[in-house]
Amino acid sequence: MLANEGQVVVGSDYRTTSAELKATVLGGLLGGGVDVVDAGTVPTPVLAFGVRAMCANAGIMVTASHNPPEDNGVKCYSHEGREYIPEEEQILEQFIAHRQNEWDH
Repeated sequence: MLANEGQVVVGSDYRTTSAELKATVLGGLLGGGVDVVDAGTVPTPVLAFGVRAMCANAGIMVTASHNPPEDNGVKCYSHEGREYIPEEEQILEQFIAHRQNEWDH
């Protein structure tokens, strides 16, 4: 986890739903004290390459990938420009759920 510091590169695809979702991601990261680089509208491999090339701590791509637009979401990337594997996604999801429980109480 970034612990409210570090640099994250954020990109999005061309879907109309991506702009709003990306704005939410950017707001959350900036609100949490993370340095954000907005890569704009880029293909997913460009975002992955950019994370590694910029020596960023992480990357987030707002995309539905090859799925229908209503499946739009985020793909997370490590500092190596590698997409999170399922085990890393589970850790992130558990961390978010734990934080959500803290905020709710």
